Amino acid sequence: MKIYDKAAERFYHSKPLNCFPLLSHDFSCNYFDAFCEHFHDSRGLKQLSKANNWDGFTEGNKSSFKENIVVIVTDMNLKIVYASSNIRDLTGYKKNEVIGRKPSMFQGSETSKTVKERIRAAVGQGLSFEETLINYKKNGLPYICNIEGKPLFDKKGELVNFIAYEKAVA
Repeated sequence: MKIYDKAAERFYHSKPLNCFPLLSHDFSCNYFDAFCEHFHDSRGLKQLSKANNWDGFTEGNKSSFKENIVVIVTDMNLKIVYASSNIRDLTGYKKNEVIGRKPSMFQGSETSKTVKERIRAAVGQGLSFEETLINYKKNGLPYICNIEGKPLFDKKGELVNFIAYEKAVA
């Protein structure tokens, strides 16, 4: 192989464009970037779980960071303390633009007040919920969002966070 490599090197260096030959990894780099984001998201959620001493939290199939499911965690004041990287695909906002803000930032004129009240009531009682409502992207365009929210308790049994799995629906 050394002889071939040297011959290929001489051949490519003798050409006016000195470029790297196309290899199979060129196609997989797109997926590798997404994989790395999912890995970092998973690690960040595990760190948050440890920091808040969540009781019995395991990454189930919902939090496996599939492309179309966004994971958001709020504190007890409903301020966002964690968002998965793919939030930008759903909302147009980057992670750092939503941290510290409330999920109501995604709501607008066509967001159902009835659905908002049901969500508020479930959160106030520390209950799980699943609702679908109209949210708005950063650019102002509406989208229909399915939200599955669950309370997260610490090992003392105190409610410390809420986790929401969100996805756009057609």
